[in-house]
Amino acid sequence: MPKPDLSLVVVTHHSAEVLPSFFDSLRSEVASLGLLLEVIAVEQSESAREAEQVALLGPDQLLASPNMGYAAGVNRGLAIAKGETVLIANPDIVFQPGSMGALLQALDEGWDIVGPQLELAGVLFPPAEEQSFRAEWARQRARTSGRRNRGYLKRHFGQASAIWEASMTQPVATLSGCLLACRRRVAEALGPWDADYFLYFEETDWLERARRRRFRIGQVPTARVVHAWGHSA
Repeated sequence: MPKPDLSLVVVTHHSAEVLPSFFDSLRSEVASLGLLLEVIAVEQSESAREAEQVALLGPDQLLASPNMGYAAGVNRGLAIAKGETVLIANPDIVFQPGSMGALLQALDEGWDIVGPQLELAGVLFPPAEEQSFRAEWARQRARTSGRRNRGYLKRHFGQASAIWEASMTQPVATLSGCLLACRRRVAEALGPWDADYFLYFEETDWLERARRRRFRIGQVPTARVVHAWGHSA
């Protein structure tokens, strides 16, 4: 196939049930933009039947492998991705109209890594919580009294509201790993995800590397994506 504009890397684990809506929504979004999409599915269910079901959905590349963890699966997909822009995604998401264009526009505006506004059943998710010693200390301290907890929740809700109500990409310390978009050169500069994280916090580590290198990390409020959180965790 010609060189794609956009490569999707999706790691699947007993995900054949949720993949059709994900693939259909993404393909519709990319087609509306007139771009060429490459779909790379890294299938880690260790089930021949599951791999057959995923193959029927028409990924351009299907890599069936033992389950070595989410980060290891991401690395396998990134290693063969050919598109200038890379999407790293969980299988349990559905793109809402205009979401892909909003993510790509943010990259065109100079953001290095971006993520969408997540929602489920019409309810907006709060921004991903920063995972640092300082942030964890603030969370633990808030639990020591009702007054501190109310103050912490008020600040947290204010930060979330600022993103929910924004019309432009907002700088954030971290993002949810369920969907990340970046140029391939950024992914190559940061290197592989740390496969010692079997599941959870692998994107935290990768994004922390990006932050230390002063890459611009942004959340795009106008890019709405439904996330049926944790379908195969």
